[in-house]
Amino acid sequence: MARMTPEQFDILVSSAVLDLSGKNAEAARLVILNGAGTREAAAQVAITAGTVSRAVNRIRAAYEALAPILK
Repeated sequence: MARMTPEQFDILVSSAVLDLSGKNAEAARLVILNGAGTREAAAQVAITAGTVSRAVNRIRAAYEALAPILK
């Protein structure tokens, strides 16, 4: 599967799709778009690694499901 673009990421975390915001979205962006590790992203935004992992998993699942229409 192709790499997610910043624009696609923004669509997926928007209130129209997953409604992720704040620290969860910020940490997930660090992992998905910038290549940071889960623990590193969690430490940077002061949330747990588990929270980051769940956010990343939700975004990746939505991306896989919606990839054909996100092009």
